[in-house]
Amino acid sequence: MSIILTVGLSIVIFVVDLMIPLGVAGGVPHIVPILLSYKLQDKKAIPLFAILGSVFTIIAFFLSPPGGEIWKVVTNRFLALFAIWVVAIACIIIKKEKEKLHILSDAINQSPNPVSITDKDGTIEYVNPAFLQKTGYSKEELLGNNPRILKSGKHSAEFYRELWETIKSGNTWEGNIFNRRKNGTLYWESLQISPLKNIQGEVTHFFSLRLLDKQMELANKDLIKLSHTLDQVPQAVLMTDQKGFIVYANPAFKEITGYSLNEVIGMNPNVLKSEAQTSEFYEKLWRTISTGKSWKGELFNKKKNGELYKERAVISPVYNDDNKISHYIALREDITEESQKTDKLKKLSLIVDGSPISILITDSSGNIEYVNRRLLETSGYSLNEVLGNNPRMFKSGETPVSHYKSLWSRITAGHAWRGVFRNKRKNGELYWESVLITPFADEEGEITNFVALKEDISEKKQLESTLIAHERLIHSVIKNLKEGLIIANRYGNIQMFNKGAEEIFGYKAGEVLEKPVAVLMDESLKEKHNAGFARFQKRHKILPQNALMEVVGKKKDGTHVPLELGLTQMEQRGEVLVIG
Repeated sequence: MSIILTVGLSIVIFVVDLMIPLGVAGGVPHIVPILLSYKLQDKKAIPLFAILGSVFTIIAFFLSPPGGEIWKVVTNRFLALFAIWVVAIACIIIKKEKEKLHILSDAINQSPNPVSITDKDGTIEYVNPAFLQKTGYSKEELLGNNPRILKSGKHSAEFYRELWETIKSGNTWEGNIFNRRKNGTLYWESLQISPLKNIQGEVTHFFSLRLLDKQMELANKDLIKLSHTLDQVPQAVLMTDQKGFIVYANPAFKEITGYSLNEVIGMNPNVLKSEAQTSEFYEKLWRTISTGKSWKGELFNKKKNGELYKERAVISPVYNDDNKISHYIALREDITEESQKTDKLKKLSLIVDGSPISILITDSSGNIEYVNRRLLETSGYSLNEVLGNNPRMFKSGETPVSHYKSLWSRITAGHAWRGVFRNKRKNGELYWESVLITPFADEEGEITNFVALKEDISEKKQLESTLIAHERLIHSVIKNLKEGLIIANRYGNIQMFNKGAEEIFGYKAGEVLEKPVAVLMDESLKEKHNAGFARFQKRHKILPQNALMEVVGKKKDGTHVPLELGLTQMEQRGEVLVIG
């Protein structure tokens, strides 16, 4: 009936147009039937009336009474045709969009997935029947309320703050979340919240879609199967969703951190942050894994009790069937003790490398595996020249082969060896070294390495030779003095008796060494001598020193000999000696 009336209206407009002179735009009213056809159910009605109006407009151009200038008449007719088709196309587009909205509305209402729409402030404006069924609330209880009515208390304030900041900035948030039904029971669901924008690009609403229970059930079953395996892993295992919120942690995680799964589920791993790493460190980590790459590294984290610990972690993305990242899994190992040992070894290495003593380490076959900086400086060789070589490269050729065989037999038997070598530098210069070689064995007692501590004693050797020569010269001078020279220790026992003393007293040196000096004195002087020596032992000083006195000595044959005696003292290697 409606279409007949609309056709009749088109005919009436055509008849009127035939009676109007050509100078009047009589074709424009054909827009009205097109607008009326928008309400008709038939999809072809709009283009049909657009064609009918166009045909009537063209026929009227030829049959209407003349009037007006020809160029104006033609222009009016073209404008009428243009207006007819602009309106027709606009109506077709609007009708199609309306049909799409109607289909979308029906789809959302009939969808088995819970759907809700809120305004930009988070106030609920729409929920579909599946949402009501899922939560147990009525439409009246939800509309005008806030989605926080579903909060379970399992997530931190930071979790919700990050969610809100994400969608407020115009981005979609996806993740898993624990919610609470009206009857108090908890349920786990996968949620996607997307912002809806107007033509100006401003966020006006938020659209949230929940996964079907069956889909979540399948995901949970896969997670349960995986968790049975991961529960047995000795390293801590942590799994998060694609947004970084924790969905699983194994028992080893609790042993290391002190947090149980119930305490961390739904939270972000930054609950472990120690502030030992910079924000740039975490940004780089997240950038790496979110682009599909694995991250490996070491970092300091904080346990539940506040204690810091160091861990080695490997974090890898997990992909779903659509080849998109759905989760991240982290394998974490507490290396606090290992790190402390490593730090000690580094310190020890620095000490060894900076040692003033040359240090050389070989394997069990004698091949050089390590030398410190001092050895390179002493020998003149570079590191590349000595590594993998044998210490025989330092041989001067002056040490007998039998000496080296004896050394090798001793250290391979597990004993340390100490001795002196004359070795050769790279430039051919000879030098003396004092060497201590110690074998090192593994837990089974097998020798794995030899460590040699070597000290360049060339200067000491030179000084020693000089001192020996000087000592021999002094000893020769003292021994051949015509004056008698006697040296006694602080107990009064003779330590030296030169030739002059032998001639005066008639004793040979061997007869009086280590005997009390009193054997050379007359009885009348012994008491005075003993008193003076007692004072010396108490004060450790001879008073007066270098003073000459006349005394009477007693020869070996018992006869007396008048003497002029001078006393002084000296210290040698920490021992006080009396010289007469």
